[in-house]
Amino acid sequence: MIPENHMQNVIQHVVYVHKTVEAASGDYLTKLRRTNFVTPKNYLDFATSYLKLLEEKDDMVEKMCNRLEGGLKKIAEAQIQLDDLNAKLVIQKVVVKEKSEACESLLIVITENTKIANEKQEEAESKAVEIEKQR
Repeated sequence: MIPENHMQNVIQHVVYVHKTVEAASGDYLTKLRRTNFVTPKNYLDFATSYLKLLEEKDDMVEKMCNRLEGGLKKIAEAQIQLDDLNAKLVIQKVVVKEKSEACESLLIVITENTKIANEKQEEAESKAVEIEKQR
């Protein structure tokens, strides 16, 4: 379960700690005239602490991966929705263009009809004025 390079690092660290404790125990004996013993339980406690820390970090990394995966899923869903909306937009642009052209042609017809109606109204008013003069 532990990668090979991690295991080598742990072993090297345990050897380093053992040598350091041996040197410190020699100094302890020289200065205070007391002996100090390091038991295998000390190393087992170290290994247990390391495994616990490694497990905590693995859990943290797994949680971060799950969170990242969730974010990637959301981005993929958003991309699908964006593609759908872009497809609808293309269709709606065509519809809007057709309706705009229809409105422009209708506006031209209305303008022409208004012009004709104004001309007829002017004729009717001028004839009404003429009829009033003839009376």
